[in-house]
Amino acid sequence: MNPSEPKSLAEWRSYVAKLSEDALFEQAKAVNSLGFIQTLQDEEYSADEIHEIFLAFARALGKTGLRPPADGVYDYFKLIEEATHSA
Repeated sequence: MNPSEPKSLAEWRSYVAKLSEDALFEQAKAVNSLGFIQTLQDEEYSADEIHEIFLAFARALGKTGLRPPADGVYDYFKLIEEATHSA
């Protein structure tokens, strides 16, 4: 992922929505790390905004029907369930 990419929550949502299924899976896996979360915090995203970025990935993953990446800081299975109930 290019660090000059999304700079706001709206841009993140748009970015995630445009990913192909393969790219979505790979990006969802890549961002689900403490290092990436630290980068977002360094860019002054709030905890709620970071959660919303991961919910964007979860919503997109849920629409594909693909099994989400299982390892990482966030549990995409739980996020997909949360996104489904909050939609």
